[in-house]
Amino acid sequence: MSWETFAVAPSERKERKEKLSTALLQMCEDFGVTAFRDTLGRVLVRFPRGGHWELVPVGSDAFRRWITAVYFEQEEAAPSAGALDELELLLGAKTDAAPPRESFVRIGWTDDRVFLDMGTQGWNSIEVSAAGWTLQEDHALPFLRPTTQREMTVPERGGSLELLRPFVNSDDGGFRRVVGWLISCWMPKGPYPVLALRGEQGSAKSTLSEMLKRIIDPTTPALRAMPQDEASVLVSAQNQHVSVFDNVSALSHDMSDTLCRMATGGGLVRRKLYTDGEEAVLDVCRPVILNGIGGSWLDRPDLLSRSIVVQLEPIEEQDRKPAAEIEARFRAVLPKIQGALLDAVSDALRHSHDAPSDSLERMADAHKFVLAAELGGRLPWRCGEYTQALTQGRRVAELDALEDDGVAVRLRDLAAESWSGTPSNLLLKINGNASLAEQRYLPQSSKALSSHIERLTPMLRRHGVAVEKEKTRAGRLYRLWLLASDENFRPGGTVAI
Repeated sequence: MSWETFAVAPSERKERKEKLSTALLQMCEDFGVTAFRDTLGRVLVRFPRGGHWELVPVGSDAFRRWITAVYFEQEEAAPSAGALDELELLLGAKTDAAPPRESFVRIGWTDDRVFLDMGTQGWNSIEVSAAGWTLQEDHALPFLRPTTQREMTVPERGGSLELLRPFVNSDDGGFRRVVGWLISCWMPKGPYPVLALRGEQGSAKSTLSEMLKRIIDPTTPALRAMPQDEASVLVSAQNQHVSVFDNVSALSHDMSDTLCRMATGGGLVRRKLYTDGEEAVLDVCRPVILNGIGGSWLDRPDLLSRSIVVQLEPIEEQDRKPAAEIEARFRAVLPKIQGALLDAVSDALRHSHDAPSDSLERMADAHKFVLAAELGGRLPWRCGEYTQALTQGRRVAELDALEDDGVAVRLRDLAAESWSGTPSNLLLKINGNASLAEQRYLPQSSKALSSHIERLTPMLRRHGVAVEKEKTRAGRLYRLWLLASDENFRPGGTVAI
């Protein structure tokens, strides 16, 4: 018996292959499977499993296993890999004519409601509206579930956000800023402020970061080291609602800019793998937590202006508790904290048009969202106290940043003399008396100095130092002088709070 006896003619092989992919597509339609293209260009497929609907990228292992099981149950055979590939192409082709739809991870929105994916096996969700919040048996919005996502505890009513207070080793202003940041994470759209937790060793920065993430978006791992490149940061952020970068010791200028784009919205376009001309889009706007010792990693004014800074105090030795005891205490109050947070979000939705729109801090949308929650009367402080805490925190953080910046310190000293001169003269003034060690952190060219001053100027002005660059017949000149201000930046001095 020869091989040709068992061989299938090319035309027959093609017919069988076409019939198989068509049969798979028909099975998808019979089970109500739908596909759509999201705003990032990904083809997502929604299919039934275990009495609920799941949403995954069309080429995911989960969908391939499901359609394989369905086919095997009917035909007692497994579809070929080629047929599965063709099915993915067919489903993708069916999405081309429809407009893209937005997909979500953990938290999603409609015009007037917020939805939380609980991460449960039953694919439950929580719907939050101006009227309150309710647990739903299914999803009203297309939620993706990355493999790192973990199940949330079920929120309970009757709690208070004051239950979080014992776990925040800061003053009352710092606690209010933490709670305000938690509320802002639920905004229908960004920008989202970055929460920067600073403190010396033993101030429970990592512990608090992990707790805050568990309240909204538990994942494994909860804390991550800061990646080395922009693409890794954005890929990580696409797969979770809240990103936490632990023990940050330094941030490059490029990474600081990346975090700014994450806060206000933006991304990266790069060549798609295995193609010559196609592009893949990494576009995210997500809440971020950074924690680290000191504040040198938060010295860039653009990132600082997008951040809510909280200084954590070290825990005294006599007050230290075993990790298991702290975990048990937090786990006991977590459902009540989550329920109180949902109450606050509901209040923010109800009073969104009543909150004041004037005298808002940078990241004004987040500030106003928390002020709307204040109007509900269920936060553990009075109306107006969040703005005070936010303003105080911004002021102290900016003064810390200025005092740690060698250029800012020298500019303030020159401003006290009402100095003026050319950029090259200013560069000599800035670097003239600096030691070799200090010169490593100072600009070494007029162009670099000009760029550095441009970033510092708004912050210097808010703290009593005016910097003006003007063009004259003799060339460009810098003028520096002190402003009449109660918040003057005084290097080496003390600032009343």
